[in-house]
Amino acid sequence: MSVKLFGRLYGPDLVETAKGGPEYYRSIFADAGVDPGSSVVVDDSPRAIGWATEAGTTSVLVAPTGAKAGKAHVIRRVAELPSLVDRLGDS
Repeated sequence: MSVKLFGRLYGPDLVETAKGGPEYYRSIFADAGVDPGSSVVVDDSPRAIGWATEAGTTSVLVAPTGAKAGKAHVIRRVAELPSLVDRLGDS
C-alpha cells in the first residue's frame, strides 16, 4: 500500500470550518486534494471519529480503554497504527 501523508497539520483555522461535524473533514480532504475513500483519519475522540467516518474515510480511534467506535477501527496505542495500516492495505 502506498501511503501519502498530509503535508501539514490541519486545524479549523486552515480550512475555515469548525471541528463540529463531517464538513470539517470534507474541507480537509478538499484542501489536501485527497479522496476520503482512500484516506485514514486517526483521533482520540469518538465523536470526531464518527464525523470522519460520516465524511467517507476509514477511521481509527485511539482509545486506551478499548472503547467502541461504530464502524471505526480501534487501537489502544498509536504504536499499533503501522500494522493496522498494513492490514488495511491488504484488504
